[in-house]
Amino acid sequence: YSQEDIAVLVRDNKEGLIFSKLLIEAGYEIVTDDALSVAGSQAVQRAIAYLRNINDPSDSIATFLTGRYEPFEIKERTLYNIFEEIFASMGELATRQLPYVTTFLDKVIDYTAKNGSDIDGFLKWWDINSDKINICASDGKDAIKVMTIHKSKGLEFKAVILPFMDGNFKNIKGYKWIIPD
Repeated sequence: YSQEDIAVLVRDNKEGLIFSKLLIEAGYEIVTDDALSVAGSQAVQRAIAYLRNINDPSDSIATFLTGRYEPFEIKERTLYNIFEEIFASMGELATRQLPYVTTFLDKVIDYTAKNGSDIDGFLKWWDINSDKINICASDGKDAIKVMTIHKSKGLEFKAVILPFMDGNFKNIKGYKWIIPD
């Protein structure tokens, strides 16, 4: 099946978010009406923790969350350049979560254009606004649709994935059910 033939049906937005993140990290294009929070990205969380540690080295939680990234000189750097360096040091994690990272960096550009590269100011802004920042899933035609069962009423798909469903589907005729062991 092509990606546009596939729908992933979930019970609620929380399950949709979990499965959407897995699909994105695996390199699939998705379409969803439900927002994907940038603040939920592990790469973004680590970058913010790293910045908190730069801003306040005595912050033991931030120090713990930064992992094994090496410190670097931040003088004469923009906030955007600092985050670029942080994400570059993450390697594969940042690559797997590229849609989150690029959306985050776009917001950093927007912030610095209006407010400059003040780290403390950015962290305060992030604490207030992070829950409102979401990635935009692909609007392209060749993308897997992730939606709640309720939103799928009346729609037809060639292939449907029900990742969190329990129950006995074997007795329903006319469909090919593939149930992993």
